[in-house]
Amino acid sequence: MPSLWAILSSVATNRTADAPPVYGHRFGSDYGAESSRPALEASLARLIPPTLPLQLDVKAYADHALVDRTTARACEIAKGHGTPDRIEVISFFTTGCLVAGNHDVATRLVLWADYAPEALVKWLLDRGIGGVSLEGFILSHDLVDPLHDAGVTISVGAVNSTGQLERLLPMHSDIVVSDRPAEIKQALASAR
Repeated sequence: MPSLWAILSSVATNRTADAPPVYGHRFGSDYGAESSRPALEASLARLIPPTLPLQLDVKAYADHALVDRTTARACEIAKGHGTPDRIEVISFFTTGCLVAGNHDVATRLVLWADYAPEALVKWLLDRGIGGVSLEGFILSHDLVDPLHDAGVTISVGAVNSTGQLERLLPMHSDIVVSDRPAEIKQALASAR
C-alpha cells in the first residue's frame, strides 16, 4: 500500500491530525537559495511530526543554477538538523536530483511524459536516482511496470478523490501525495 507524505512546496498544503497546515515556501530568483532556511528549519523543528517523511519540491522558473543552489542548501539544512533520512528532494530538474544524490539525500525526478520507459529506467539507475514522481493522469502499466521491475519507487499526485485513488491502486504506487490526506488515508484503509 502507498504511504502518505507531507510536502513542502510552493503549491501544496498538508494538514495532519496533530500538526497545523504547512504552507510551502516558494523558491525563485526573487527569494534565492538561502530563503529556504527559515521555512525548512521551522518545518523540521516544529511543524512536521518527526515520524512523517518530507518531500522537498525544488522549483525555479528556467533557472538551473538556482535549483542546484537551493537543492544543495536544503540538503545541508536537513543534514544539519540530523534528519536527512526523512527528506526526499523531488524536482522537474535532473540537475537538482543529481545534486541531492551527491549529498546522499534521497531524490525523485518528477515526470510529465510516459515515453521510452526502458530508456528512462536505465537513465535513472545510471545516475543513482531511486524514484520518480508522476502525475496520476499519465499512469499506465506500460510506464509503471518497467520502473517497478527495476526497483524504482513511484510517487503519484495529486490524488484528491477516492475515484482517483481507485484508478491508481492497480498500478501499485509506493507513495500517494494528496491535498486531502485524511480522506485518502481513510480510503486506503478501507481498500485494505
